[in-house]
Amino acid sequence: MLIVFFLSGCLLSGKQDGGVYKAVDGGAIFKQKAVIDEKKSISRDDILDIEIDPDNENVVYIGTERSGLLRTTNGGDSWVEDVNNFNNVMSIKKIPRSQKIYIAAKKGARGKVFKTENSGDNWTEIYTEKIEGSSIGTIAFDYNNPEILYIGTSKGGILKTENGGETWEALLWAGSGIRTIVVDHINTSVVYFGTVKSGALVSKNAGRDFVKIKKSGQVFNIVTHPNIEGFVYLSNKEGLLESNNYGETWKVINTLVKPEEVASRGLAINPIKSNEIYYTSGRAFYKSIDSGKTWQPVQFDISRAIREIEIDVHNSNVIYLGTASSSSLSSFKLFPI
Repeated sequence: MLIVFFLSGCLLSGKQDGGVYKAVDGGAIFKQKAVIDEKKSISRDDILDIEIDPDNENVVYIGTERSGLLRTTNGGDSWVEDVNNFNNVMSIKKIPRSQKIYIAAKKGARGKVFKTENSGDNWTEIYTEKIEGSSIGTIAFDYNNPEILYIGTSKGGILKTENGGETWEALLWAGSGIRTIVVDHINTSVVYFGTVKSGALVSKNAGRDFVKIKKSGQVFNIVTHPNIEGFVYLSNKEGLLESNNYGETWKVINTLVKPEEVASRGLAINPIKSNEIYYTSGRAFYKSIDSGKTWQPVQFDISRAIREIEIDVHNSNVIYLGTASSSSLSSFKLFPI
């Protein structure tokens, strides 16, 4: 079943077909949401992360490579740029029932973590890398205690704070950069780590010990089941995989994509209907409503790849996609199509 999408009319000229796309019908029709004002848009920007405010579905934050951090308060109809000169905003985490937000970004050429306690009016630097050129690729927090944060660096460092960034502890130095960190929704002591070149790991005791669950290679993404502890999905060059035992063993989910041909960055599970899986590969978005047995494709006639998926936790019909150019090499989170 082929489902189509259309642009929202905000393209100006050329290949300004990037930025963010939004669906409000569960993924049947997507519209480009790229307007900043009458003269500016994010249609040429690489989107590195998307975060829907868990307390207000109309508020969405996006991290970009060139334009830094942006926010919408009207569901993407227009975007406002943060004025703090962030770039390469790789990861955004909004803490529920608070005004607290954490971002991983660069200011200048050095990777840093920033924190706001007033929804972005003011930012405090709570971590910085020691040299220029090093990045913070991902942030995760403990759902039961959001003062507990994990970050991963492009040098392979896995770091943890238990006091909202006042002090940090180095847990592990992996063999390559850390692409993603994911905390289990049911048991927050279970944390998964995906790397750029050296496979994936899991800790079942909040980072005190680690076990390899993928011995080598790129891990594009990891997501955990919203309702079942130890049930986890992972995408890599083998394709889309699932495990019901914390990654000890894996089962391949057949998709409509030949794994070695197109890298697949976007991956998400419907937080309300857990049998629905969303997957992107190249310039296509795929949806399954039967846990991956069959798929519905949405083909995008654009020049960029679809890299990010974000689903509203209160209304799962609302889906945001973020695009990025295949030529973007400034961020280790991006990888060739």
